[in-house]
Amino acid sequence: MAVMNETRVTEFIFLGLTSNRDLQIVFFVLFLVMYLLTVTGNLFILITIYVDSHLHSPMYFFLSHLSFLDLTFSTVTVPRALVHFLLPRKTISYSECITQLFFFHFIGGTECFHLNLMAFDRYVAICNPLRYTTVMSRHVCLLLVVSTWIISCVSVSLQLIIWGEMAVMNETRVTEFILLGLTSNRDLQIIFFVLFLVMYLLTVTGNLFILITIYVDSHLHSPMYFFLSHLSFLDLTFSTVTVPRALVHFLLLRKTISYSECITQLFFFHFIGSTESFHLILMAYDRYVAICNPLRYTIVMSRQVCLLLVVSTWLCGFFHAFVQTFPAIQLFFCGPNEINYFFCDSHPLTVLACSSTYINEIIVMANSGTLSVVCFLMLSISYGYIISTILKIRSTEGRWKAFSTCASHLMVVTLFFGPCVFIYMRPPMTFAADKLVSIFYAIVTPSLNPFIYTLRNDEVKKSMKKLGGRIASFLGTHGN
Repeated sequence: MAVMNETRVTEFIFLGLTSNRDLQIVFFVLFLVMYLLTVTGNLFILITIYVDSHLHSPMYFFLSHLSFLDLTFSTVTVPRALVHFLLPRKTISYSECITQLFFFHFIGGTECFHLNLMAFDRYVAICNPLRYTTVMSRHVCLLLVVSTWIISCVSVSLQLIIWGEMAVMNETRVTEFILLGLTSNRDLQIIFFVLFLVMYLLTVTGNLFILITIYVDSHLHSPMYFFLSHLSFLDLTFSTVTVPRALVHFLLLRKTISYSECITQLFFFHFIGSTESFHLILMAYDRYVAICNPLRYTIVMSRQVCLLLVVSTWLCGFFHAFVQTFPAIQLFFCGPNEINYFFCDSHPLTVLACSSTYINEIIVMANSGTLSVVCFLMLSISYGYIISTILKIRSTEGRWKAFSTCASHLMVVTLFFGPCVFIYMRPPMTFAADKLVSIFYAIVTPSLNPFIYTLRNDEVKKSMKKLGGRIASFLGTHGN
């Protein structure tokens, strides 16, 4: 009923280039010819570079990527424009308009950054030719290209969030929310403050210590520990998205958060959380190759492959977070503005919406819910294969070492995905247990991960003891 009482635009009308029917036909032919030239020309470049091995160099790799960007950039606007030249009524829905806006700036921004890469490539080739093959290696080129997509994605998402905030300011609607938190009892809030602070300090110090240990000790520069260090970084950032604000709110009487801050927190919570979900699959895959195919391990899990796999988790996480956040921006909030949670998440926000939430409910269940279930099933199956292989190992010591490593991974997987499935694999209803469950996967798990991995891993424990001894001797020397 609330949405029926709103007066808001649901579609737009494109006036186009001209209202003259004859000129529209002329423009249709011109646009069609140019679009066909764009598609055929860029496809021909892509196929030529792919087929001819002599063109497998950084310069032509960047050129093929530019052709792909030109092809997609024109596809964002031209096909719809061609259809509109032939229609008397040229309409576009609100959601389609926002989607076109996003991809227009996303691909356009990526192309701008990519042109800088091509200039850098030519600079190195001409000004520093002796080091060209070293500087512009294959994995460097791949990472540079992926970085242009990531930077452009972040830039466009921030633009949309700011645009959404501007839209909120121009309507009579909620501009801030009140986080009710875990309890209204002042004494319990102080207890929760102390508990949250202790767990957050454990998360920060534990994960930082793992990061430093793996970075310092060259014996730990292997794929398994590379993935472990990345997991520590994700745990550190994941808890930082929610805990610091929660700590501040425990001490304040009025626990408010602005609309833009709430949407930003929602985005980064799902961005880092989903990236960690995909990363746990990488760690399972790493263990699968190491245990089930040890002779090919160093080839399959090369440094370049590990870097690409990690970057791909961030890209997938970003896509998941965007799909999760974009529908939330479309919701209309007219009051009440009290979120019965200690941070901004999909379900608590959806419950407060005055507009229709049917699409949001479907997206949350299909996106976060299905992601949690699928990831958990994939991990369970992979570890099933791993355990069956471990049981075939004749050496008791080797079997125990492999099982010990996998057991720690399985513990993390269960602690992380169990609560996620409970929260997201259902419609947006609020249960009393939701807050406790969310505490478990958002705060407790990141603080436990360092202990789970270090207490069950002799190599990490030895390296940590060495690092601790170095720090102690350094402090003792400078203290005297």
